[in-house]
Amino acid sequence: MGLLLEAFDAARAPEPRGPTADWTMGHAAGLAEGAGLAEARAAARHDTLSGELVQSLSDMAFGYAEARGAVLASLGPLIRLVLDRLLPEAASSALIPRLAEAVVAAAREDSARPLVLHVHPSRATALRAALDRAGDGPATVATDASLGADAARMALDGQETSLDLGACLSDLRGALSALLDDTGRKARHG
Repeated sequence: MGLLLEAFDAARAPEPRGPTADWTMGHAAGLAEGAGLAEARAAARHDTLSGELVQSLSDMAFGYAEARGAVLASLGPLIRLVLDRLLPEAASSALIPRLAEAVVAAAREDSARPLVLHVHPSRATALRAALDRAGDGPATVATDASLGADAARMALDGQETSLDLGACLSDLRGALSALLDDTGRKARHG
């Protein structure tokens, strides 16, 4: 038979297991405070990095504009030399061969239609000689003193096509001058 012993611990209340309500509230408050501090630090770091990025991009943009201005300023005299000396001579020597090519192409397309080339009187003899060398198709050379030395007008069946190399050169000079002037202004004013 077994021995029965009296249990004295039954009268005591059982100890609660797990955290108390005060501990749980304190823990939640600590977590919230920690999360708030972490968010504030992250926001401050984000603001710092954003500011640094903006400054870096601004510095890069300024550096690019400054470098572009320096390159254009250094190339400006060369480009002006090309536009003022080389291209006018090239345009002048290219006009007559270009017109002869256009006449030959038009004659091959339809030699039955009369083609009239209007040029400055100083160009008429050279154009006639070039057309004679080409030998393809009928074309009439007419002089027009209102045309520039580097301009021509081709008329076929009431339709006209104009070629003005002098105006093209003038437009190129104007565009370059505007570009160089704008770059110079930006470089001076930052």
